[in-house]
Amino acid sequence: MWQAYDESAGSPVAVKFLDSRMRPDPAAAWLSHANIVSTFRSGAEDGIPFVVMELVEGVSLATILDEGPMHPDDAMAVATQVCLALHAAHSAGVAHGHLEPRNIFIADEGVVKVGDFGFGGDTRDDMYAFGLLLQEMFGRRDEIVDRLLSREPDTAAEVYEILSGQPVPVPEPEADAERERRPKVWLLATIAGVVMLALIVGVCAWPLAPRSPSSHIQQAQSDEPTQPVPEASPVVSAEAPPSTPDAVPAGTGVDAVRAVIQSQLGAHQITADAARALHVRLDDIARHLAGGRTKQANDKLAAMRSQLAALRRDNKVTSDGYDAILAAIDKLAAST
Repeated sequence: MWQAYDESAGSPVAVKFLDSRMRPDPAAAWLSHANIVSTFRSGAEDGIPFVVMELVEGVSLATILDEGPMHPDDAMAVATQVCLALHAAHSAGVAHGHLEPRNIFIADEGVVKVGDFGFGGDTRDDMYAFGLLLQEMFGRRDEIVDRLLSREPDTAAEVYEILSGQPVPVPEPEADAERERRPKVWLLATIAGVVMLALIVGVCAWPLAPRSPSSHIQQAQSDEPTQPVPEASPVVSAEAPPSTPDAVPAGTGVDAVRAVIQSQLGAHQITADAARALHVRLDDIARHLAGGRTKQANDKLAAMRSQLAALRRDNKVTSDGYDAILAAIDKLAAST
């Protein structure tokens, strides 16, 4: 890895020379996320491929782990941010390929950056590697590590929910400064095509209707809705379970668990956001049970146990609340 200066952007960058047999996935260059090291360009020099990337000022996770397992709070902060990076990449159809501590960096501000995306493999390989990473950071194995190492089909989003007790946050829009540093040939070609199409449509439609051609151009240029789409933010109360956008099939056997969660919420044994996260998980379980997918439902119940344990560690549920909800989950699992 080398540090260089990008004269066109006017800022320092990192340059990594690769093994001549390695060819990064071109799609990885378009990944844009706060927890992913940005790739600016790639190419080859004298037959040796290279990648020009964002320069991260900080320390690698490998250096930190050389001193042994991390403090649980620090390990959790790193793990959840790595999950977000994996979720963003997997959603874009890009697997990391060789996730390991030396490819994870902790910037001076505490932001975790995952680099070297797109060198083969698939998402299951990434989640297996993440299980090894969790074990090394926390210095122990637990249920979620065992599931990942047995290659269970847990996604990065599901693991994030288990670790944090929260749904995956909606990513912030990419900063203008970062967007300006990315290649724009594809963007210019797209815009030129849209404008040309709009002009053709406007010319063809002119004799047929009295409307102004400008209305066609404005419509062609509006690729996104002008009003932001509001995020669903259900409020959990002690009187009734939260409503969800999709109807949850009735009679799936989760009502007893839901009732216990609500009773513990009313008794102040669990926080509202933790109860909401468990209700979201229950909705998923209910749909699997209603569709006769017993194995998938049992897998989600196992994940819910881990999620509940994480909430207990974060003091979002008391010991009494944990015992009551866990007993209800076990009873549901025994009946499926």
